[in-house]
Amino acid sequence: MNKFICTTLAFSMLLTSAVFADGQTLTNKRNYSFGSDVQAVQDAKYPVQDLTVDDAVTKAIANSNTIKTLKESKELAEDSQDDLTFAFSYTQDYATNLSLTVQMKRLQVALQQYDENTELAKQTIDYSVRSIFYGIREAENGIKLYEQSMKVQADQLKIAEVSLKLGQMSQSDYDAKVKDYKLAESNKETLQTSIDNAFTTLNQLMGTNANQTYNIIFDDVSYEKMPENVNVDGKINYALAVNQTVKGKKDSADVAKYALDRYNSVYDTTTNYKDSLYNYTQASRAYQDAKDALTTSVKKNINDLKDLEKSYKDNETTLENMESQLKVYETQLALGQTTQIVVDAYKLQIEQLKNTQQTIVYNHDLLLRQFNNPNLLG
Repeated sequence: MNKFICTTLAFSMLLTSAVFADGQTLTNKRNYSFGSDVQAVQDAKYPVQDLTVDDAVTKAIANSNTIKTLKESKELAEDSQDDLTFAFSYTQDYATNLSLTVQMKRLQVALQQYDENTELAKQTIDYSVRSIFYGIREAENGIKLYEQSMKVQADQLKIAEVSLKLGQMSQSDYDAKVKDYKLAESNKETLQTSIDNAFTTLNQLMGTNANQTYNIIFDDVSYEKMPENVNVDGKINYALAVNQTVKGKKDSADVAKYALDRYNSVYDTTTNYKDSLYNYTQASRAYQDAKDALTTSVKKNINDLKDLEKSYKDNETTLENMESQLKVYETQLALGQTTQIVVDAYKLQIEQLKNTQQTIVYNHDLLLRQFNNPNLLG
């Protein structure tokens, strides 16, 4: 579970200018201590634009060199297929026909793979863009928590200063609190740099200028549990049947077997049996390795989903208890039995746990997309 939480928490560092479906706004403030004039010129040249997930995916697909290459390769393969068909029709030499038959088999498989790989590339782009958008939404929560945390730490530092003067705190303990506060302050510039990095990645995918920034717009993500009593073996078999990577390895093994079965030492002067057997053996091993890797990925995907769902459920219970305890603290505050800083610090803990829950929701959604589409498992 920690791997996935850490992934989106990393995105929470990618704080960006964001306007969301619920109307909330996160402003991308580039308050660097240097280059402010240059930044002002860039901001004027590249005004903030609205960007939805669908728009970003459409632009990224149009810009994808992988998809462009697949299209061009398919066109070349179709031309080669026409040439081979023509040659096969007019060639009566057995050895030549045998070679052409194997070549045509390879081309038929390749043509089918081009279409399937193009669809896979589109699905992968959609998944990648959505991951970035989820991270940006998480960043909004992250910046809010950052500001709340700094306020609480500032108040605690004031209390620590008083305690130091009254002799109720050692100098070393006070210095440690001051150091922690200054370290938290310095993280602001790191967060701002991460904003630029997030937009650079998005612009690179879409083929737009690296300096362009956006108001990221998308609907919030709802939490939907994985179906209960999942048939793991059934999911593995389904994944093996539809996963494009596995299918590609299988096709390669089938073509190698096709060539091996049609080998004839009398007529085939371009290769030998050992080479044909070697090619088939290697292709078969690659196919088995792909199946094994996918099987492992499916099992891990299901286990990771279970872990996240358990964490989500446990955190919901903890939140309920903390909300109840907060009411107690607020009552104590009204009676003068506690301080505002204690209440504020406890509220911050609640908000941090809520943010963790939202992180789980994002990571769970990405895992569930892999669960429903084994092609996203690699």
